[in-house]
Amino acid sequence: MKRAYVTPIVLLVVFVGLLAVLLVRDAVAPTESKEDGVVEVLAVPAEEVTSVVFQYDDTTVQVVRENDTWMLKQPFEAEARSEKMQDLLDEFVLVESTGEPLENPGELADYGLVDPLLVVTINTGDATRTLSFGERDFTGSSVYGMVNDDRRVHLLPGKLFATMQVDPEGLRKDDNLEE
Repeated sequence: MKRAYVTPIVLLVVFVGLLAVLLVRDAVAPTESKEDGVVEVLAVPAEEVTSVVFQYDDTTVQVVRENDTWMLKQPFEAEARSEKMQDLLDEFVLVESTGEPLENPGELADYGLVDPLLVVTINTGDATRTLSFGERDFTGSSVYGMVNDDRRVHLLPGKLFATMQVDPEGLRKDDNLEE
């Protein structure tokens, strides 16, 4: 009669032990806060940015923070719209790729990164970061990119590429409008 209870008790102990191992493993294991395949490429706190230069086609747009005011310096001098600048800076808080970087990409020209379509240079008090945008990938929804001439090639969201082609007139503060 005692033997009839031994097998269920042993099975119960083994089950509880396995359950405990699974719970402890999940509690101790690092959690991935990002979606699979999403990698942080660049992170720049907006409040640390002192100037930004956008270069594309034959256009150079330079914006510099002077105290609490953003000033356009190129292609003309004017006060910039602070809400537009904040929107642009918010894009740099966390730039993520849409996949793992290519560690050994071969020829950068194959990705449009020898002569990039767009280069954004972000200056902070202690560092300069350059984000280069090359050609679109085969899907058309992502763009090849590189940070600080690092040889790794990232897939960046196409929306970011479009956002960074800044129209200087769209940044100019209109004195007739309140921000």
